[in-house]
Amino acid sequence: MDAYLDLKNLDKFTKQMKANIEKHYAKVGVLSAKNNRADSESGFGNAKLAAVHEYGSRDGRIPERSIFRLTADKRSEEMSAFIDSKQTQNLKDVTRGKIKDVYKMLGAKWMSFLFECFETEGFGTWPEIADSTYWMKLERFEEMYPNSKKQFNPKILQDTGQLANSITYEVV
Repeated sequence: MDAYLDLKNLDKFTKQMKANIEKHYAKVGVLSAKNNRADSESGFGNAKLAAVHEYGSRDGRIPERSIFRLTADKRSEEMSAFIDSKQTQNLKDVTRGKIKDVYKMLGAKWMSFLFECFETEGFGTWPEIADSTYWMKLERFEEMYPNSKKQFNPKILQDTGQLANSITYEVV
């Protein structure tokens, strides 16, 4: 009698896992639920504002201050290392049907890198804001919060925090 290894069940399991994995993904960015801004009279939503800063304005008055592409450039190797470090746990989660949990973890990790980009002002690469912009933002801040203990944040793209706080992730 010949001994053989029956791989039918393994093949079936592999196909099922692949189909389940391909159903889901994580979206990270300014999603529609967080697109509105408190100062909506400007006509700009957070997604449009992010796009202007990502590439700079057409008229050149707002320089490129990339958030998404710069983060991908600066942190893609670190993200790969993070994924590699979680390989065993990810495989366990996938085999237990917790595929969305894996994507949630990856979405949260990528968001931490995006917030780092804001906090470090583009990993130290963003062009400084013009003096006139600084004074305009300070004046607007003082009008909005006349008797507040809230402190003005002079960091680029962080005076109100609306853009950074609009970035989120969703697993679909």
